[in-house]
This record gives sequence, structure tokens and C-alpha cells, in this order.
Amino acid sequence: MNGNEILTSLRQLTRFYGDSSLLLRTGEACLAKEGWTSVTGNLAIANLSKSIQYPECWPPYYAFRFFQNDRYKSLLAFLSVVFDLPEDPKLIREPLVIAGWCDFGKGHTPGDKWEYHYATLHLWMPNRRDDGQLSRLDPRKEWPEDGYKMSQLATLAIPLGPCVSRIGRMQGERIVRRGDSGFQ
Repeated sequence: MNGNEILTSLRQLTRFYGDSSLLLRTGEACLAKEGWTSVTGNLAIANLSKSIQYPECWPPYYAFRFFQNDRYKSLLAFLSVVFDLPEDPKLIREPLVIAGWCDFGKGHTPGDKWEYHYATLHLWMPNRRDDGQLSRLDPRKEWPEDGYKMSQLATLAIPLGPCVSRIGRMQGERIVRRGDSGFQ
């Protein structure tokens, strides 16, 4: 690969991340209309490496948004785009858009009893499907060794490819424009 091809690839990757951001921000705008607010501010990626020893961890594996709603105090909703999972590549064959919620049970709130990787838990759902079908389980029973505090996890996923293709066709008709600062 020559220098121009490398630069072209990097610029395509930047556009891809931009389209993924637009997808997440559009989802966030739709949820905001129903009273859901972000609990992570503008944060959308985590767990990146800045170390020269771990270059495979320089790019993000996933981007996420987490939400709460005063009407559903026990729920933590999320929307994510999972790009890759290098630590277990068998779990993902193509990038996915994942949505779902964690229910911490009546009378309980998520508080600080959650982690960013919850936005990827769909990948470990038994008999999961990546066609928009909702999957549910009690993570305390399914994964007792992990110490989850939620009583129910519900997720669904669809392939990212068709979503990004659609975003590419809608360049002039954006629901949420790049640079919009509606969500701080």
C-alpha cells in the first residue's frame, strides 16, 4: 500500500466514524423526545490504549450512548455501534448496531453499578440473533461469576452496514447535523 492509499483509507475510516456518530446522535435525539437523557455527557468511546505497547487498542472497538429517564428510574438504556472485538473475534462477524436496556429492579436505580461494556453484552447473549430480534436474560443467573447488579438485560442488534449506507445517501437530509451541539 502506498502513502496515498494509506491516507485514503484513514480518511474513509474517519468518515465511517463520523457516520457512526451521526447514527448514535440521531438515536439520542429520538430518545430525548421521549424524556431520555444522556448519562455520559459527550463521552462515546472508552478503553482506548495510548501505549506504544498496545497499538491494537488505539482504535475504538465500540461507541456508545447511555440514557436514563425519570419515568423509568430502574432502567439504563443504551445504544452502541460495535466495530470489532479483537479479544474474541468469533463473537462478531460484522459491525453491529446494538440497542437495549438494563433493568436494576423495582426500587433500585443504576447509580454507579454499571460499566461501559454493558453496551456490548448482546455479543454474549446465548442464541443471540443479529436481525433485530429482542433477547432477554437475567445476567445474575446467566453470568453469576461476573457480579452483575441488574435483574434483566434486554438487547437487540442489526448489522451496521445497511445503516451506514443509508446515512451516506442522506448526506443532504441529516436529522442531526455534524457539529450540532444539542447534546452536551
